[in-house]
Amino acid sequence: MRRTAIYGCRHSYQQPQQTSRFSPQEKKRLYILAAVLLVIALAGMALVPGAGGIALYRQHRQVLAAQEINAKLRTDNEQGQKSIDAAEKNPDYLEEISRGAFNLVQRDEIILEYAKKK
Repeated sequence: MRRTAIYGCRHSYQQPQQTSRFSPQEKKRLYILAAVLLVIALAGMALVPGAGGIALYRQHRQVLAAQEINAKLRTDNEQGQKSIDAAEKNPDYLEEISRGAFNLVQRDEIILEYAKKK
């Protein structure tokens, strides 16, 4: 039967004594160093140009602005489509638009303009 030597123990049934590699002061310094490195890493991730938190916030604002523009264009498109549908279905509507917007007249009509009173 082969026995393995356990260093720091008198008998094989005793647990080996744990000796710390670092003194309490060194442990404190290591914890402070780890905390500082963590803060630096987190700050770096937040401030990295193009990929950090600030860049993501700017992109989020751009997306919101684009969504607002998209919603406005969608409503303008719907109104334009309603106008086109009304012009196709109702010739009187088309005549009203052409008279009002472009000052068009029919062949036998006479336009009378009056000067506005000041």
